[in-house]
Amino acid sequence: MKSIINSINKEMIECFLMIFTVFTLFFSVLVISGMVFGVNWEQYIPDFSWRMVNTKEMKDLLTL
Repeated sequence: MKSIINSINKEMIECFLMIFTVFTLFFSVLVISGMVFGVNWEQYIPDFSWRMVNTKEMKDLLTL
């Protein structure tokens, strides 16, 4: 029984590591290609403002 649980945990950890590796490679290729071709990805990300957060709706959701 323990060997089955250990193998499931091992497979789950391997799966998470592979997913993390694929996402890291994907986004790093995007960033590196942007740097190579002169695209500044930071200008596409909007600046954070507290007005962006809808506090009234968050309070309604949290009080459910």
